[in-house]
Amino acid sequence: MENNEFRPNQASKWPQILAAVSTTIGAFGLGAGMAWTSPTLPNLVNCSNRTEGCTFDQEFSKEEGSWIGSTYTLGAMVSAIVTGFLLARIGRKWTMLGMAIPFILGWLLLCISVPLTLDEAYWFYIGRALAGFGGGSFSLAAPIYISEISETSIRGALGILFQLFVTSGNVFVNAVGSAVSWEIVTGICIVFPVSMAILMFFMPETPYFLLSKGKVEAGEKSLQWLRGKQFDIHEELEKLTRSVEDQKLQTTLGLVEIVGNMTYLKPLLIMLTLHFFQQFCGINVIVFYLADIFIDAGLNVDNSLAAAAVVSCTQVIATGAAIFVVERLGRRVLLIFSSIVMAIAICALGVYFLLKENNCDQDNPNCQDGANENILNSLGWLPLVSLIIYKFAFAVGYGPLPWMMNGEFFALEAKPISSTCSTVFNWLCAFLVSKFSVNIENGIGTSGMYFMFSAVCLVATVFVLFIVPETRGKSPEEMRRHFDRSVEREKYDLVKNTSISEIS
Repeated sequence: MENNEFRPNQASKWPQILAAVSTTIGAFGLGAGMAWTSPTLPNLVNCSNRTEGCTFDQEFSKEEGSWIGSTYTLGAMVSAIVTGFLLARIGRKWTMLGMAIPFILGWLLLCISVPLTLDEAYWFYIGRALAGFGGGSFSLAAPIYISEISETSIRGALGILFQLFVTSGNVFVNAVGSAVSWEIVTGICIVFPVSMAILMFFMPETPYFLLSKGKVEAGEKSLQWLRGKQFDIHEELEKLTRSVEDQKLQTTLGLVEIVGNMTYLKPLLIMLTLHFFQQFCGINVIVFYLADIFIDAGLNVDNSLAAAAVVSCTQVIATGAAIFVVERLGRRVLLIFSSIVMAIAICALGVYFLLKENNCDQDNPNCQDGANENILNSLGWLPLVSLIIYKFAFAVGYGPLPWMMNGEFFALEAKPISSTCSTVFNWLCAFLVSKFSVNIENGIGTSGMYFMFSAVCLVATVFVLFIVPETRGKSPEEMRRHFDRSVEREKYDLVKNTSISEIS
C-alpha cells in the first residue's frame, strides 16, 4: 500500500485535539482566575505606604485580601458538587456551556468594580466566588470530556493538556499583569469563558454519554466526527456500546456503599491523601500570592510582577515536558521526584525568610545572632531560584498527576462518586490553605510556614513510596482487582497475627 493511500485503521487526531483544546480554554480561564490575585492584591491590600499607591481611596486589610483570594476556591468547591450532578444529567458539553454563565458574570462584576467605585471587599468576594464557581467546574468536566472523546494512544497527552492550559493561564495573568493595570487584566479574562462557550457550541457531545442516554444515532455521528469522516468507526462503536451496556448492568455505588467496602474505600482514601498533599505542599499560596512573596523579599511591585511571570513560565515548560515522560516513567517515579525537589526548594525559601526575619544592621551593637545585611543581599537571588525549581517540580508531578490518576484509580462503578469526592476535597484543601495561610504566617512566621510546606512534601514522598500503586497501563478493572487482593492480604495478615497472639 502506498503511503498516500487511505488507511482505514488510522483515525484523524485533529478533531480530537480541537475538541480537547476547546474545552481546555475553560481550564486556561480557571488558571487565570487562580493567579489573578498575584498582580491584583498589591494594588488593593496594604498599599497606602507604597509609591504605586492603591486603586481605591481606602486599602483592604490582609485578612480581606485572604478572603478575596480564597473565595475563588470556595466557589470551585461548591461547583464540583453541582458539576457532578449536571454531568450525569445534561451531559459534558452542556454542563460546561452552562457554567460559562457564572464564570462570565464573576469577571464582569470584578471588571466594573473600579468604574462604579465598588470599593467594599464583599463585591470582590462575590465576583471571585462566581468566577470560581464557573471556572472550578472545568477541573471535573474537562478531564472527563477529554477522556471520553480521545483515543487511548493520545489520551494521556490530551489529559495533561488540561494542566498545561491551567498553568498557561497562570503565566498569562502574571505576564500581562506586569505590563498593564489589574483592571485591564480582569477585562481580558472575560474573553476566556466567552471563547470557550463559542467553540464548545460547535463541538460534539461525547459518544459515551450519548450512547448511555440511548441516542445511538447521535453517538455514532459524534464518534465519526471525532475520528474523521473516512475512518471506519464500527469496531470502536461496538466496543463503546458494549462498555455502556456493561456499565448499565453494574449498579453505580453511592457514598455509603463505597465507605462500607474497603475495595472501594482504600483507593478513595489514597486519592484524597494525594489531593491533600497537592494543596498542602503550598502551591496555591505560591500561585495566589506570588507577587506578594517577592515584595516581602524586598523587591518593588514592578520587579515582583516580572519575577512572578518568570516563575510561572517555568511551570508551563515543565508541564509540557511531563506530556512526554508520564507514560515512560510512570506516575510513582514522577510523584516521588516532584515531592523531594519541592521539599528542598521551599525549604531554601524558608531559610531566606528566616535570615530576613533575624536580620539586623551591622551598626546595631545589640544584634549578635542576626544575619549580616551583606549576607542577606548576596542571597537576593535565592527566592527567585527556589520558586523556579519549586514550580518546575510541581508541574512534572503533583500538578497534573493527581487529576490524571483521578480517572485511573477508581473502579467504574465507584468512579462517579469517588471522582466528585476527590475534586470537592481538593478545592476544600485549596480554600483552607489559601485562606488561613495568613493566620499560619502570623502564628509561626513566614519562614515557619515554608518549613511546614517542606515537611508536608517529605511526608508525601514516604506516602507514595510505600502506599500508592502504579496506574500506568492499567484499566479501572485491573485497579479494582489490585485493591481486592490488597484488602484480602490485609485480612489474612490480621487473622494470622490474631492467631499468633492467642497462642502466645
